[in-house]
Amino acid sequence: MGDSIRRQYNCAICGKQHDIVLPLNISRDKGNFPFAHVFLHKMERDGNIEEKDIDILTTLYIDADLAIRHVEVKKLVKSDIIFKNDSKNIISRLMEEIARLQEENARLVRALKTATKG
Repeated sequence: MGDSIRRQYNCAICGKQHDIVLPLNISRDKGNFPFAHVFLHKMERDGNIEEKDIDILTTLYIDADLAIRHVEVKKLVKSDIIFKNDSKNIISRLMEEIARLQEENARLVRALKTATKG
């Protein structure tokens, strides 16, 4: 676990405290803090069997020290979201593109600083 950190957050919908493992470099290249980290988790409330497998859209707002500053949760009904695998693929592609654009931005900022020095 040397390249990750464990954090906890409370879900106001299922009433549980959850552990999440975050990579230590998750905040690298983030321009603004806190930044949003979005994911799904399953309903874990005891009792109501109809709610057992409901997805909960979770947004964690994380600061530069990887502390969770705020949590937003939303219960999803099946019509709220695309198929989970499709959404994971879309999110994965978007995250890759965001990372590429952040790297390109950093490269351009360095080039601009170099150009303005001389």
